[in-house]
Amino acid sequence: MLFKKTQKMKKIVLSTLVMLLAASSYAQKLPRTSPLAEVEQIIGLTEIEVKYSRPAVKGRKIFGDVVPFDELWRTGANERAIIEFEDAIKIAGNDIKPGKYSILTIPGKEQWEILFSSNITSWGTNDYDEKDNVLSIKVQPELANFTENLLFYFDEIAWDKGNLIIKWERTKVSIPIQVDVDTKAWAEIQTALKNSPEDATILRNAARYCSDSKTRLDEGLAFIQKSNSIKESWFNLLIEARILAAMGESGKAKEVAQKAIQLGEETSKDGTFNYKSLIEAEMADWK
Repeated sequence: MLFKKTQKMKKIVLSTLVMLLAASSYAQKLPRTSPLAEVEQIIGLTEIEVKYSRPAVKGRKIFGDVVPFDELWRTGANERAIIEFEDAIKIAGNDIKPGKYSILTIPGKEQWEILFSSNITSWGTNDYDEKDNVLSIKVQPELANFTENLLFYFDEIAWDKGNLIIKWERTKVSIPIQVDVDTKAWAEIQTALKNSPEDATILRNAARYCSDSKTRLDEGLAFIQKSNSIKESWFNLLIEARILAAMGESGKAKEVAQKAIQLGEETSKDGTFNYKSLIEAEMADWK
């Protein structure tokens, strides 16, 4: 009886030890040959994130050798590169729904095909299925300065667009992205104004959006004039002047801008208004 209990205890101890070793092994964190990386970018009001691995050149010829031409590539090492965005966007003019997608590529000498796949769990390309493709675009590769490790980054960021760049060795490709700024921005403006319709700062910010985006100028003018009626400032007047200029009312715009300079000088501590020359330079462009 004692022997059986002893044997049972040995089995329990052995099982526990195996479990502990397995747990210990699972918890290991060791460096990767191709380390993981993340890059995030906000374009307009849309956040875009890319997660990928960064293999190195290590003196090798990459495109046309390590990464063969005209063959499917995971666009990195280990896991597939993954892109995620919170809003619907356009990629090279094509609509794509918000979500998470793997980025696969087919590099070529004269042209690359970029595939966005709904399969985000697979490693490599062995189980690639064309049915998982959500979008496919073609872009031209460019000669670039040498980059040792594969690099994803965003460039040429503008009000509502930017480029996602894939760069490695001496090659780079650009993926054009466009977002819908106005829908989200206008929803924010309407909510803020509904909650605080007499807040001079909220009115000014709404007007500034209209000025910067060159949209809804009539509404922007009404916003800034109301803001000025509550609390006038040189900056408010400058926004009003910019909106008038964008509406083609350059004469009125210059009058309001001159008033902004005057108010700036009056409210400065020593009568020196540091933005005077900048405003005058801007006024010179209003025809």
